Amino acid sequence: MRFISGAVYRHKNCLDIDLEVKKVQYRSPDYTKLRVIYLNRNWQNGFFVIDPRPETVKIKSSDYWLWERIR
Repeated sequence: MRFISGAVYRHKNCLDIDLEVKKVQYRSPDYTKLRVIYLNRNWQNGFFVIDPRPETVKIKSSDYWLWERIR
C-alpha cells in the first residue's frame, strides 16, 4: 500500500468514515505520516459530509493491508 495525496481511503473495519489524504508528510519502512480530512459517509443523502479540520495521523506499515483506495 502506498498512500497518495488527493486520494480517498477506507479502512476495512470502518463503516462510516473515510480519509482524504491532503498531504503525505513522511514515509518510512515502519509507518506513513499523513495530513488528512475525515469524510463522513451520509447514507440518507448519498453524499459525503466533509469535516474541514485537517489532522495528522500515523499509519503503521503492519496495518496497510486493512486500507483500500476508493477514489
